[in-house]
Amino acid sequence: MPRLKSRTDWPPAGFVVLHPESGQKTPFSGSFSEAVAFEIKFRRANPTIAARNGWTDDVQEVERYVDESNAQRCLANGWLNFVEIGDVPFAEKKTTRSNAQGHGLAAAAKTALSAYRDLFAHGPVAREQAEKRAAVCVACPLNNTKDTFASRFVEKAALELAALVGLVKDMNLTTSHDAHLGICDGCQCVNQVKVHVRLEVIERDMAPDVRAKLHPSCWVLAGQ
Repeated sequence: MPRLKSRTDWPPAGFVVLHPESGQKTPFSGSFSEAVAFEIKFRRANPTIAARNGWTDDVQEVERYVDESNAQRCLANGWLNFVEIGDVPFAEKKTTRSNAQGHGLAAAAKTALSAYRDLFAHGPVAREQAEKRAAVCVACPLNNTKDTFASRFVEKAALELAALVGLVKDMNLTTSHDAHLGICDGCQCVNQVKVHVRLEVIERDMAPDVRAKLHPSCWVLAGQ
């Protein structure tokens, strides 16, 4: 699990805490100790959410949570100088793909990362909408559950995508189909995350040649 290199060296926007599952729309931002105090107050004020996630108000546990969630946020934004990655099990792989294929994957990963980061700026779609999208993805022949981030993408993109999946889990954004969602062979997006992203954000960042590779049944093409 990635950790912060320093709890006193502020990342951009400071140390952030966000709980959209409680209706919180604006992230809390402050010093590390202030973020910890905010998180403790949040857990005490929201015992149902805390119990569902197995959270306590133990200071050391909260400090680990704030540390790890902000380390993941830094990874997701490419602020690698703030993060101690340690033994994260993603490494660059040698591949027999052509240069054209490699460039295509890199571009698709960049597009995906741009869209996923907007989860913080604009918030996710409604849970019911994400659930419907996930059902479409599971039935789609382009839903690839065999490839991993490490086998498909180079190290930096793999790390960032893995961190974003972790962030989505931390935000309690889930569907009943998560165990069967993989990487889309059409757009190279991580379906478990993509189903929560607003359509206007996806369409803004998706290149025409990538859109052309989507399956005809894709919810993106259907405007869902």
